[in-house]
Amino acid sequence: MIGMNTITETKFIVTKFPHGFENKPVKEIGKIQNYFKACQLGIFKLRYLNHFELTQQVFKAGVPHMVGSWINSSNKKNEVKGYRTNLMVFDIDHLENLETKKVKCVEKKLKRLFHFVQESFSSSSDYSNKRYHCYLLVSELGDYDYAVYSYVYKRLKEDLSQELGVGFDDSQHLLKPIFASGKNYFENQALPIRDLKGYVDELEVKKRNLEQKMKKKVNTQTAVREISVHEFDENYKVHSVDYNKLLEAVVKLDVFEYESWIRILLSFADLRRKEYIDEQQVQQLCEAIDDGNETSYDKYLDLERRGYDGVTIGTLIYELSEAEINTKEIFKIAENYKMKADREYEITGYLSENKTICDEIAKLIMESRGKRILLVGETGIGKSEFFMKLIEEIDDWRVQFEKATHEQASA
Repeated sequence: MIGMNTITETKFIVTKFPHGFENKPVKEIGKIQNYFKACQLGIFKLRYLNHFELTQQVFKAGVPHMVGSWINSSNKKNEVKGYRTNLMVFDIDHLENLETKKVKCVEKKLKRLFHFVQESFSSSSDYSNKRYHCYLLVSELGDYDYAVYSYVYKRLKEDLSQELGVGFDDSQHLLKPIFASGKNYFENQALPIRDLKGYVDELEVKKRNLEQKMKKKVNTQTAVREISVHEFDENYKVHSVDYNKLLEAVVKLDVFEYESWIRILLSFADLRRKEYIDEQQVQQLCEAIDDGNETSYDKYLDLERRGYDGVTIGTLIYELSEAEINTKEIFKIAENYKMKADREYEITGYLSENKTICDEIAKLIMESRGKRILLVGETGIGKSEFFMKLIEEIDDWRVQFEKATHEQASA
């Protein structure tokens, strides 16, 4: 593990841009990204910052930076080598639907869960639209493929989201630059370093199980992809697909590897089988990933004739996510319950804003025990917060009822 027992003595593995900005450098983003792609080429040692350098020369100076460092390579996902980090960052961007009291509650939780919290450039001065960069000091994993770091980051994000009760920005990842705002930051020196070993152990067990199922050894990147897709298919189902947004996203895909090309074509077949798209739309999607030889649709038809299946929409969602394409506006996802729901609600925006639905759910829970309720909507819409508050209200009602009953019996 890098660093001593206190935050102030820790050496943070962080790569920073040469200078800072007073406002978000929108016109300079391309230049900044190119800097990070090239800054470690020919460099065979990791970059470290001490506590003063991180807090004063990055956070307070408004300096763009990346959590982690790497060896003699670019910072592209499929090219990065020797990646290491002991600091992970998570963004919260969409609290505008929450009332001020709830935003303050979220802010309080952030300061308990993270070592550093700083508002972003676009965060509002009041509580109408707060946005935060949240940094967590973690145990250094050591010599692992970047795919392992990516998996651990995703799992940690899921767990932190559960603890917080609010979803994080899905587009943030370990190789994405962060634009420090120069605003005041909060520091929690009492918070222990978060140990990540459990996530690595979890992945290794899943990888062994996958190899036993496939009856062959697989590399880490393949294992992470197959595990991620399998868990998506197990736990979620696609409720609807916005075809126009899907087409726009597929056009942005750079499909260089043959196996990736085949997986994407087979995922189009799954979309077609499940009637989310028609045959003409399949052809349009195939044309969107053609390299100019117009072979994708012919290959798709060949795969269909051969009867290949086993590749699902989950594979396409994974490929798009790996290409840093936000899939939330393309696919509406629902948790995959094996038991049929008694009532299903589609939520637009924040759950608490849908007063009629909230009242119906509360009535169902109070008057019809055992009913199964399915909520369809994006992550981070306040499901956990709503149900926790409802449980507290029911518990308070129960205590008051028992107290009144006891008083009547004693009278």
